[in-house]
Amino acid sequence: MNIKKVVILIVILIVVSLDLTLSSDSRYIGVIKNSVDMRTFYEYLNESRFYDNQGQAQSTIMDIQKILVDKGFLAPTLYNGKNSIDGKFGQATSEALSKFQSANSLQDSKGVINKDTLDKLGLSSINNTYTQNPEALHDPKTTSEEISDLGNFTPSMYDKAPLIFVYGGINVNGRESGDYMYDYFKEAGTKFNLFVAKNHKINGLDAYQKVSDYVQSQNIYPDKKILYLFSGGFRPGITLLKSVSPEQFEKIYLVDIYIGKNQSVADFYVDLAKKYPSKVEYYYTGTSTSAGGSRNLNAQNLIVNSVFTSKKGMNHMLTNIDAVSSLLSYFRM
Repeated sequence: MNIKKVVILIVILIVVSLDLTLSSDSRYIGVIKNSVDMRTFYEYLNESRFYDNQGQAQSTIMDIQKILVDKGFLAPTLYNGKNSIDGKFGQATSEALSKFQSANSLQDSKGVINKDTLDKLGLSSINNTYTQNPEALHDPKTTSEEISDLGNFTPSMYDKAPLIFVYGGINVNGRESGDYMYDYFKEAGTKFNLFVAKNHKINGLDAYQKVSDYVQSQNIYPDKKILYLFSGGFRPGITLLKSVSPEQFEKIYLVDIYIGKNQSVADFYVDLAKKYPSKVEYYYTGTSTSAGGSRNLNAQNLIVNSVFTSKKGMNHMLTNIDAVSSLLSYFRM
């Protein structure tokens, strides 16, 4: 066997190996199968496989990446089609940071994270302590306060902790979502400012406004807002998002939301996923050929194929475990 054949065989084995590794998501396989640009192929490997977060938390890297994207220094998607805001400080992020440093006349423009760069990005005052204090592990339900018969609010130990709006589904075994949703947020303790809606019938916008007013009256100033919709929570979610821009939320979690045969509901959430693929995360049951909790296979598949983060679960209620786990991970908890 000559050298040329050996080289070809090695290349084939590498491609097959990567193909198997990436087979869980067909959107990424195309990068390997269809790319004729070896530089793109190399950059994909470098960014996805090898990265050094320089001792920074994943969420800090994501904050840096978001700012670089917003300022035009980092493309919204990587060479492989994945969201560039992934918490991994790879080659693309380093190059973008270097450009930012040069554009702002910083002394060090090598694409390395340092205090001057964080100051210029506006990240030097980020308060990370709320994710580290064991005293913040109290059950959020036991310290909650009722908000105008719309749900309960649990204040965080920390003023600037993120504010989560949770809208759940129908009654389960005699329990309203304003009760059972706490089962899944116990791990969050009081590290977050947390609002859990009483049930799926409340007005989502009214609850949002009342909670926002209450939070301000208590001199609580969350640095981020998160929207969490489970099952029948799709209804108050629509009411809210038709009046409040999705841009107001750092993340939007769609957790096995019910869509059914209502085309306007399907169109609303599919459009949301397409417009905000990095902001929206989707957790669902069913398969590509059978609708689960969504009860709308076409809408389910369109959302799955639109967002950067989606995960299939085996049980309707337990999709909350995956979603809350992702939320906690996003805020390095």
